[in-house]
Amino acid sequence: MPHLHQFKLTTFIISLAIISCKKDTASTGGGSFTINGTSYNVTSTNRIITSNVVCLTFTSLNSQTFDNRTVNFYFASSPSGGTYNLVSSSAGMSTGQVYFLATSSNGLSSPTEYSSDGISGSITVSESGGKVTITMASINMAITGGGTASISANV
Repeated sequence: MPHLHQFKLTTFIISLAIISCKKDTASTGGGSFTINGTSYNVTSTNRIITSNVVCLTFTSLNSQTFDNRTVNFYFASSPSGGTYNLVSSSAGMSTGQVYFLATSSNGLSSPTEYSSDGISGSITVSESGGKVTITMASINMAITGGGTASISANV
């Protein structure tokens, strides 16, 4: 039986390496964000549009260690230049509001989540040539399970 366990573990590790290589070669992005004093460069970006929200996602992935950090900004519609106030939920948002959610995981560990639940603050959005830039000064965000973490972004 120990050989079967080793085979499964080896297969899992090889699968992760293949997936991470694909993500790494396709990465784009720009900007950075900071979680509790540690800065992360954005390696990929994504825009997800649903019938209820527009989500802009900025990811920092280290394909060697599988450390992954992601910041997500949820808007009621495609953002344009201006100031947006943080809200506690993406449900029922209106123009001028934004919901923030970030995740952080070290290697294959369970992620830690940070959100704007119960937090007041705002972000600034600028737009030039179709490119959206989000700036968020350092704000203490709620950590799921208790506590806060200082997070800022220029993405």
